[in-house]
Amino acid sequence: MSFVCTAQKGTAVHSSVVGNFTARDEINLIISKITRIEIHLLTKDGLQPLHDVPIYGRISFIKLFRPSNEKKDLLFISTEHNKFCVLEYEKGELRTRSNGDISDRIGRLTDVPLGTIDPDNRAVALHLYQGWLKIIPMNPQTGQLSDAFNIRMEEMEIRDIKFLPNCNTRPTIVVLYRDINEAPILKTYELSFADKDFDKGGWSSTDVENSASMIIPVNIKSSGLLIITDNTISFFNKNYGTNLKTIAMNETVIRSYGVVDSKRILLGDHFGALYMLILICENDNLLNFDMKLERLGETTCSSCISYLDNGFVFIGSTYGDPQLIKLHSEPVETSNPGEKSFVEVIESYTNLGPVVDFTVVDLEKQGQGQIVTCTGTFKDGSLRIVRNGVGINEQAIIDLPGSKGIWSLKAANNDQGPAAFDKYLVVSFIRETRVFTMSTPASEEESEEVVEVKLAGFDSERQTIYCGNVLHQQFIQITDEGVRLINGDSLELSDMWKMEEGGKITVAGCNEGQVLVSSKGNLYYISIQKGKLQLIKNKTLEHEISCIDVSTLGGDREGKASVGAVGLWTDMSVRVLDLNEGGSCLDEKLKVELGGDIIPRSVLFVTFEEVNSEGGVASTQDYLMVAMGDGALYHFMYNKEACTVADKKKVSLATQPIVLKPFYLKDTTTGALVKNVFASSDRPTVVYSRSRKLHYSNINLKNVYGMCTFSSQSFSNALALGTGEEGSVVIGSIDEIQKLHIRTVPLKEMPRRLTYQESSRTFVVLTLNIEVKIDGEEVETHFVRVFEDENFDVVDSFELDKFEQGCSVTSIRFGEGGAKSSSLEDLRSGESAADEFIIVGTAYVLPDEEEPIKGRILVFSVTKDAESKQKLYLVSEKAVKGAVYNISPLSCGKLLACVNSRVFVFSWKDMDSIETSSTTTSTSNSSSAMGASFGSSGGDVNIPTGEGASMLVQEAVHSGQTIALYAASRGDFIAVGDLMRSISLLNYKASERQLEEIARDFQPNWMTCVEMIDDDNILGAENSFNLFSVRRNAENTSDEERGRLETVGEYHLGEFVNRFKHGSLVMKLPDADNEGMKFKATVLFAAVSGAIGVIAALEDSDFEFFWNLQKNLERVIKGVGGLDHAEWRKFVNERKVAAARGFIDGDLVEMFLDLPAEKMAEVVEGIGCGV
Repeated sequence: MSFVCTAQKGTAVHSSVVGNFTARDEINLIISKITRIEIHLLTKDGLQPLHDVPIYGRISFIKLFRPSNEKKDLLFISTEHNKFCVLEYEKGELRTRSNGDISDRIGRLTDVPLGTIDPDNRAVALHLYQGWLKIIPMNPQTGQLSDAFNIRMEEMEIRDIKFLPNCNTRPTIVVLYRDINEAPILKTYELSFADKDFDKGGWSSTDVENSASMIIPVNIKSSGLLIITDNTISFFNKNYGTNLKTIAMNETVIRSYGVVDSKRILLGDHFGALYMLILICENDNLLNFDMKLERLGETTCSSCISYLDNGFVFIGSTYGDPQLIKLHSEPVETSNPGEKSFVEVIESYTNLGPVVDFTVVDLEKQGQGQIVTCTGTFKDGSLRIVRNGVGINEQAIIDLPGSKGIWSLKAANNDQGPAAFDKYLVVSFIRETRVFTMSTPASEEESEEVVEVKLAGFDSERQTIYCGNVLHQQFIQITDEGVRLINGDSLELSDMWKMEEGGKITVAGCNEGQVLVSSKGNLYYISIQKGKLQLIKNKTLEHEISCIDVSTLGGDREGKASVGAVGLWTDMSVRVLDLNEGGSCLDEKLKVELGGDIIPRSVLFVTFEEVNSEGGVASTQDYLMVAMGDGALYHFMYNKEACTVADKKKVSLATQPIVLKPFYLKDTTTGALVKNVFASSDRPTVVYSRSRKLHYSNINLKNVYGMCTFSSQSFSNALALGTGEEGSVVIGSIDEIQKLHIRTVPLKEMPRRLTYQESSRTFVVLTLNIEVKIDGEEVETHFVRVFEDENFDVVDSFELDKFEQGCSVTSIRFGEGGAKSSSLEDLRSGESAADEFIIVGTAYVLPDEEEPIKGRILVFSVTKDAESKQKLYLVSEKAVKGAVYNISPLSCGKLLACVNSRVFVFSWKDMDSIETSSTTTSTSNSSSAMGASFGSSGGDVNIPTGEGASMLVQEAVHSGQTIALYAASRGDFIAVGDLMRSISLLNYKASERQLEEIARDFQPNWMTCVEMIDDDNILGAENSFNLFSVRRNAENTSDEERGRLETVGEYHLGEFVNRFKHGSLVMKLPDADNEGMKFKATVLFAAVSGAIGVIAALEDSDFEFFWNLQKNLERVIKGVGGLDHAEWRKFVNERKVAAARGFIDGDLVEMFLDLPAEKMAEVVEGIGCGV
């Protein structure tokens, strides 16, 4: 029973269209991201996102069209499950004009659905089933669709299909297909709506290159069409099928095109080159027709091209980052020095897809998982580091060695609210205080700069303990000497309260109207008045004071907190004191015992607000927060009226003392300013409230000693952070809280597999490099590359043999037989081996072989050389008969490998300890023999063969798979994902050196990945975009039932999942109480589209609650285009259709939070709870 939700929506762009969708005078770009559409508006500042709309289906075709009676465009969408809809945009919302189901009961679905709409809006044609063309008649004036019908087609292997323009008599379709002899043919058909068939006539042409793959209709003269091949472009007359002109081009694969106008077409190839095809037709005479192809420059590898306006072009990509580019008439400088291009990249949009592999690591040991992905293809290949939390986008860095504290001041004559600009930045040092401000630019072309200034009323020769804006347009500065009140207009000193002779202020707290300062155990309460500081009362406490806070809570008057809090050293407590001016002033109202022997170092009263959908305050909750010297944080719910605390919680945020400070951040949904708390420490964290529960998010900086807001014209909504042991101030904007932040490490080659080795702090990545020679030949080279884990620099590489491909990689600590870590010299001499190894599985992919019949298992050590640089050293290798598709460690310290149809277990043993026998000889070959068999090992490699050298020894093997592609283990249990025979469960019996199949799923699922949730439950994904889960019937008395894996969950995810990994992106707090819903396990998944998701195993009671909630949500929330949620989530493949079960759609459940109150009440009705 699982809960499925996406942490990162799919980012790959499959198709895009341009038109006037939202208004007749607005240019819109509509992007298809397979299960979502994004609607953008073209403005002078670029593309402005308007809507992100989920679609209950995988989008196969999307097209804008405009009937003659309409003032703006309509949007046609069809899905892979053969549903369609027509959408229009009215009053800021999408409205369904029509929808329907165009699936047939019989017929074999095509591998790639194709669609086209008649330019005169008379019909939609969809090629969905082999041998059939689906026609949906359309009223050209209103766009109203009529009943669809099928037309039989003899053509089976159809490459492309398009309507031709300017066919006034009847809609004409042109088809590019291959006949039974694999010869390409171009053919046209005229539609007859009356006969619901093709009319006789039309033309057919075999004058087509063998690699023809794309049709581009062109509206020039009497119209025609272009046929694109790998090395030619041909223009055909639409009436007779005559090839009027063919031009040659360097061999490439054109993947996409975009029409600029009737005579200019943009073409994009598979390596990212962008071309302009110019059609020349002097005086509209086809006898003088010519074509010219010009290379404009390089972009991301495109999947679609949409020309917007004024030279702006959108390049969509499933292989790399989509781009907004501008075309220039003259070459301009590019980011590469000395290189010019007609293409200028205006903006890039992050695309995580396709993710072919990923790993989950906690590099900073903060309990915060990070995902590192193998992303992209060809030159767009990269590693992506994905982390959850708060991102600081650095905009400026001020080097201030020795800085200890940081505050901001707003100008006295400005709005003092949280949204106002800040004027001064005050930075404290051990023996001085410095003040900075933003200079006023002399012209519009210049920008603001940070400059140092002197403020007359400030004491610049002492360390500042606190600084801030206070009532009556004044500033306050607290030093160890006393409290200084400064006039905000004149910046002169208005008043000063000094400590008694010999006393020094050690800690202080302040709000707009009140000050509490302490000298050892003496506490002083000072009132801030206009131009004056007045001591209200002082008191000696029983212990020395470690921290103070006088923050106002909700309902307090400005600058008038009713209570203050002080933390004490000796008894490790916090005292809440009365601040009402009278006889009870500074009297203790509450004592909060903390326990332990760690000193409280920061205390804070804070009111967290819950914001409703309109941006108003829905509810509030007061908290008392206490940060300790060891990085722990206590928080209590505080009752202001009764002055009591409740619901004590403790979390460990850091390892060093924490300083708490509130700040405001704009809610991206409502635009409201919401209060959060910044916890400065070695692991800085933002504390925020959602649904009346506190959450924690790391930020992407380390060692922050202080924080303040610092917004200006140059740094809007920015923070200033004091960072580093040496001291520097970072000014930057803060991203949305609880957002995935993605860092890109470009590789310029395709990463295929990766693993992380903790002992060497390195990532090992298998990559594919493709070099294109002058003659167009593509040369593939495969590498094993080592990246250090901080800056992701390549520290070493190993080139695989010719025709050898890296298939799998893992890091392992072997059990018995593994030696201690040793020097590189020892490894070279073969005297010992490291205790943690990198294992790489390969395959020799030869052109004349259908399946690989040989491969290698390579054992590497990542070891520091004499210069302390990490080096990759080949320790041992083993020949195998097939491709090593999967390789992973077992918990017993042995190696699991899937080689073609067999599953192996290997151990790592000293060669001297291996008993010589015929069995051992037959299953363990010497590395020198393998070198002779397979040629070079990729460089000057010394395979250990001397005394003490170790090698892989086969312990067990299991046959019976078609192709064992994936494996996941838990203890002695191994789940194997087969190419076409679903999942089998093996048991490794170490004592008997045997692998035994104990259960199998007998459904014929074509697997894409597998993972074990626990000893009895296994999670799988298959190639029809479905998830399923199976369970072992271990307690069943029947041998037959125990040998069957029972299907307990089926769900259509709509994503092609390449990998599962146990882990979480949410910050794990080791001391946090386990409150709320409990997950038995969490598994992350990554998909080809770039989507990242979480699958959480639920308790039965939680699952039942969410299942009922989901059913009610399906009734209340209607899908765009009339598409049905329950229908969308059905498990569907070529062999079966089944209602979803065992999985909760978390994305649908999360929509509950965005519903208005009356809809929420309607949803929860009947499920036994309130909103």
